[in-house]
This record gives sequence, structure tokens and C-alpha cells, in this order.
Amino acid sequence: MILKKNIMELIEQNPFLSQKQMAEKLNLNKNTLKYYIKKMKEKGVIERVGTNRKGKWIVKS
Repeated sequence: MILKKNIMELIEQNPFLSQKQMAEKLNLNKNTLKYYIKKMKEKGVIERVGTNRKGKWIVKS
């Protein structure tokens, strides 16, 4: 749960971060971060709006 909270805080601070940048800031493996991002998207906690390069993250809760 703490990891999900950290991801949401990062997104709130800068919604334009890439997954690679988030993984570096959280000191995680990129694949680990991708796993949690996928689960959070499935549950509707976060959403990606726009393209992969020009999009941004939105925290929905």
C-alpha cells in the first residue's frame, strides 16, 4: 500500500513523469513499477490521458 501511495504522490507532484522517471525516483525496477501502474489502472485509481510521449497521469481517487 505504501508503494501505491508513493506512486500517487509522485503523479500529483508531476503528472508528466514517465514510468522510467518514476522508477528512478522511487528506486524501483522499471518492471516492478509497471506492474503496480497496471494494477492501479485496472482498479481505476489512476489514468493516463494523451499519448505516451505527450500525455499525463491523473489520480482519480
